[in-house]
Amino acid sequence: MKKLIAGILALLLITASGCEKDDDVTEPGSTYTSQGEWELVYEAEDNKHYHALYFTDVSNGWAVGDSGLILHTGDGGYSWEVRESGTESDLHCIHFSSKQRGWIAGSEGTLGITTDGGNTWAWQRPRDGSGGSFMDICFTDEFTGWLVNNFGKILHTEDGGVTWVSQDSGTGSAITSVYFIDAERGWATINERIVLRTENGGNSWNTAEANLSLPGGTLFTDVFFIDGMNGWITTTTAASSDSRVTYSPLLYTTDGGESWFVQASPPDKWLRRIRLADKDVGWLIGNESLFYTEDGGNSWILQLDSGGDPFVDICLVDNLYPWVLSYTGNIYKYTTNVEKNIAYSTESWEIGEHWQYSPQAVWGDTLVAGEYIFGNGLEGQYISTYNLQTREKQRIREIPVDYRFEEPSICEDKVVWSSCYYSQEFQMSQQKDFDTLNWDVFLINLKTGEVHQITTDVHAQRSARIYGDTIVWLDNRHEEDEEYPHYYDVYAYDLKTEQERRLTSTNSIMEQSLGISGDFVVWSDSRYASLSPDGDYRQHDNNEIYVYDLSRNQERRITTYPGTDCSPVIDNGRIVWRREWKATESDIFLHDIESGQETQISESGYAVHLYYPAIYGEYIVWADARLTHGNSSGDCFGLDEAAGVSESGSAEIYLHDLRTQQETLLVPSEGTEFTQRLAQKEIKSTRWQVWLNPVVHGDFVIYTLSRQIGSITYALSLR
Repeated sequence: MKKLIAGILALLLITASGCEKDDDVTEPGSTYTSQGEWELVYEAEDNKHYHALYFTDVSNGWAVGDSGLILHTGDGGYSWEVRESGTESDLHCIHFSSKQRGWIAGSEGTLGITTDGGNTWAWQRPRDGSGGSFMDICFTDEFTGWLVNNFGKILHTEDGGVTWVSQDSGTGSAITSVYFIDAERGWATINERIVLRTENGGNSWNTAEANLSLPGGTLFTDVFFIDGMNGWITTTTAASSDSRVTYSPLLYTTDGGESWFVQASPPDKWLRRIRLADKDVGWLIGNESLFYTEDGGNSWILQLDSGGDPFVDICLVDNLYPWVLSYTGNIYKYTTNVEKNIAYSTESWEIGEHWQYSPQAVWGDTLVAGEYIFGNGLEGQYISTYNLQTREKQRIREIPVDYRFEEPSICEDKVVWSSCYYSQEFQMSQQKDFDTLNWDVFLINLKTGEVHQITTDVHAQRSARIYGDTIVWLDNRHEEDEEYPHYYDVYAYDLKTEQERRLTSTNSIMEQSLGISGDFVVWSDSRYASLSPDGDYRQHDNNEIYVYDLSRNQERRITTYPGTDCSPVIDNGRIVWRREWKATESDIFLHDIESGQETQISESGYAVHLYYPAIYGEYIVWADARLTHGNSSGDCFGLDEAAGVSESGSAEIYLHDLRTQQETLLVPSEGTEFTQRLAQKEIKSTRWQVWLNPVVHGDFVIYTLSRQIGSITYALSLR
């Protein structure tokens, strides 16, 4: 958490046990249970002082404190172990962008970086931050972050913390907090009632004094925004000499920080940190009190009293599960009623017809897809974006109709795709082997509109994906001939160095599936598949999942199942794929790279073939044909002649929540009944809906209704 100046911190500790409580508030250590229960899961016995808490998911969390103290849990907080830090500095703040990559900062300008999930830390003292204590840290992705210290310094990195540059804050006073909602928009608080605001990533900061009627001695402690407009600032009046001051104001803005007003403030003289899951539901920690709101902070309910042990940090996991840390190292976990609190929304809406998208088609609120316009044949095709919040569509790139292009992939403001010229001669050929065409990878910057061609090799570069500054694709330039089937390798391109490199050397990838998240690239590989009877090619009978660690330049085999593991996707160090049992039977599996543990997610046996599952955070989604026992074709009817009934195939969208280990039917298939005559006999038939190709990101699920006359893409909000 943040440390204020030493005198204020000393005052906090002196006054902590002397605060009077109203008779009707909760007793120390008890809980307010109308929404859930607070559980004390860890009590520190090391007599050290703790300052910050961070969870990457519901299982993996970190707490840091004085003298280089680092604690880690991998089981949801029920057991904690001390990790060797390699420093004796006091650690004040912590942030992880993934399970593997994180940062810790503290006194004496100390900064630690890990790229292996906290197993090891590399320590540095950024030049422009030396001599001061870092108060807060914020990253918007694995590369872009900010640090602030008690001497008015703001440091910025665009390479994951390897190098830092100073940004002009205009002050020499302590900057107590910093918060960015994306790479451009951010805010910082100076303890002397000043708010800093930027809309260009900190290249320039605007200063705004909160000229409100605040109690004397009020200092700013934390800033938080739920979106670009709605934000809060917590304050402390612990330094006020006015005995009439019994509370600290909570400030609120609805215009992005241009103006602020005092919101309902709970009776606590030190408000430390606020976190909201959405515009209504959130938590606020004071000196010894934890409060809950259901109306965006207009009113507060006391949920937890620490009994004299000051709260120092609060962390929300997946915008649902809060954790709280106290100054002496007590860690509290909020346990909800699953049926009441995890009720997924059924709100869905149509995006458009004839949209095709990749497994990495969503970043933040933006969906990117190929959009096709049909009239008398194909009349137009575009790379289009769709804002899932505003529901606005924009065509960002027109693709000539004599070209073919694959579904694009997005990361931040960069979109990549692969396309090739579709000549008239090729169109007229009877055997259309698209892998023999000259596919190339392209990139468009959504901010500038600039387009760059990434590859120029005359072979096929397909299945382009992007994460950060790394583009990966499948490349068949090394196959021995151009006969079917075709074999691919994985290639990578670094946008910063403009260097291309070959990641695999076996030329054994047949399935065009590829994913990237952080430093990990994942694919399905046929190097152990059996050869055809004549020995000319590998058969699709033994595909295995492989991962490549870009930070270590190491390849690793993930699965050894003697069958087909295919369609892998990856998020935050966790791989999800489909395992085929038989011709029409398959299930969804999960592999955690850090623990090495493999878990079967679905058990129906009817995960739909040829389509990817998807994972984001704690959500896994997939298309499932259990309703019609594996038949997922809307055109293919199964007939029970004896019963006189028939039905088409179907597919439904299922969700598995890793937090609760519960499976939920998100998008059910509805059937339309009709009667038809077959062989002079009336047959009662049912045509089921076929929902396919789910992608999940944040609280949004994208999926497609497959029809004979074309597809319709929909979105669903889980909250």
